[in-house]
Amino acid sequence: MQHTEAPLEYIEEYYDILDTDEKDQLPEILFEHRFVKQIKGKSILSIGCGPNFFDDALLFKELPKEYVGIDLNKNTIKFLKDSRNSKLLKAKKRLEDNGTKITLLTGDIFKFNEEWINKFDAIVAIGVLSNFNEKQYLRLLDYFKKYLKKDGMFLDVGWRKPYLDKKELDKKLIYKFYFETEIPSQKFIDMIKNNFIVLDSGIHIVEDPKDYLWGELYGCIAVKK
Repeated sequence: MQHTEAPLEYIEEYYDILDTDEKDQLPEILFEHRFVKQIKGKSILSIGCGPNFFDDALLFKELPKEYVGIDLNKNTIKFLKDSRNSKLLKAKKRLEDNGTKITLLTGDIFKFNEEWINKFDAIVAIGVLSNFNEKQYLRLLDYFKKYLKKDGMFLDVGWRKPYLDKKELDKKLIYKFYFETEIPSQKFIDMIKNNFIVLDSGIHIVEDPKDYLWGELYGCIAVKK
């Protein structure tokens, strides 16, 4: 399958799907929030930050003073910089009022960044890392350990087993929003356990997929050894 970059319209539609007050969120989203709300630190890196970059920060235990997002899709970064969506602008203003230094980058997370060594108090990856194979995942964990300060936090939340119709699934595959992998959710958690000290982890099985797009989620939050 030939890959192409997700157009700006797709990014906007994707954000609109996520644009829901927490009280109206599905249990699967609340499962994700359980982990995101534990994140804290003055400097935070969001891997494959996606269009929900600013909204994610409002869930952290404390707002960071430096917040860096990196995404492979340049239209995601354009959306975050230029969107006039009222919810996004409200989240962005909260960070600006906090004095948070925001950096948004288009880039490949598999390219090691020496400038990030011992730079971050926390690294978050939501719906990103479960797309990769074991070799790729372990390579990234090695990078993250180098990027984190002593006792720095690492969060991985993965969405698995899509219940999408073929048209929508093909879009995600073409736009690199999803890659099919056979690695079990528990294997991802075990790889984190072998490299970090795990604080909280879990797997959520979606019993009735009619109201949700994914059949399984996992979450793991850990600290650097």
